[in-house]
Amino acid sequence: VGTQVILSLRVPGRTVPASVSAVVRWNRSEESAEGPAGMGLSFADIDAMLGDHIDRLVSAAQPLAIDLVGRSDHAGAHLHALLRSLVNCQTRNLALRPGIEAQISHSDLVVVDVDGHPRNALALLDALHHRDERPPMLALCSERDEELRTRAGKYAAVVPTPVDKRELQRKVLESLGQVHFVRTVVG
Repeated sequence: VGTQVILSLRVPGRTVPASVSAVVRWNRSEESAEGPAGMGLSFADIDAMLGDHIDRLVSAAQPLAIDLVGRSDHAGAHLHALLRSLVNCQTRNLALRPGIEAQISHSDLVVVDVDGHPRNALALLDALHHRDERPPMLALCSERDEELRTRAGKYAAVVPTPVDKRELQRKVLESLGQVHFVRTVVG
């Protein structure tokens, strides 16, 4: 904490990496009650060019594509509303049935309700987990079923049900912030 670092960031649409200085504000090696494992940085000296560039990227950004897989009842509508309050997104409800993974492509996030049909849900998570370009995934599991949460946790970040908005927000942001695959173009 207090260490100054200089980061070289590759920003979409810029040919030259941007050098940005920051100060480490917090550092946790393990998840705790204070928050997730990781490091918090305070950025300084972000030049006007990078700030304007980020503003242009944000204003041109498309809503996230989120697939909600499971029940399409009131719980699905509630989850849709929760997600829309957290991020700019478009959601699509898909019924959890065998072979549904074929309909899931180009998703920014897949949220699977494991409670309704655990066998189908775990099969879906496994199938998506083994893709070359796997999407970020969240599994919704009853907080009372430790075994099911453990099994789902092999493939996805787990959010206990009933869903707490703050926990959902934390898991969504963590999942979206992780690198899930790297696409390399050989030219």
